Amino acid sequence: MPALARLLVLGAALSGSAQTHAAGIIGRLLMFESDDCAYCAAWEHDVGGIYPLTDESRRLRLERISIDEQGSMQGLNKPIRFTPTFIVMFKGHEIGRIEGYRSEDAFWGLLGRLIDELDK
Repeated sequence: MPALARLLVLGAALSGSAQTHAAGIIGRLLMFESDDCAYCAAWEHDVGGIYPLTDESRRLRLERISIDEQGSMQGLNKPIRFTPTFIVMFKGHEIGRIEGYRSEDAFWGLLGRLIDELDK
């Protein structure tokens, strides 16, 4: 979703007029991160503060996980090699992933595609 549209969504959420998705939470968005990751910090700056206010967060609960803890995770299709890596999980299985962070617009677009997979 373009940044301007995202700001409009944020404004609606803050004013209390945003609609909650009827389906509610359908899965989890795992964010694998590391302390020294500049791209994780960029995501936090661009998206982290508004994610909890979006329709996406009502569908996918965000869980932050250190990349060092991936060994204890079940249901992943392959190991995590980059941070940040975002993985959409549904019923204990990986649906898809976003490796890295380029921009706010790219993140929302890729996340939207993964959510579309859940809606099929």
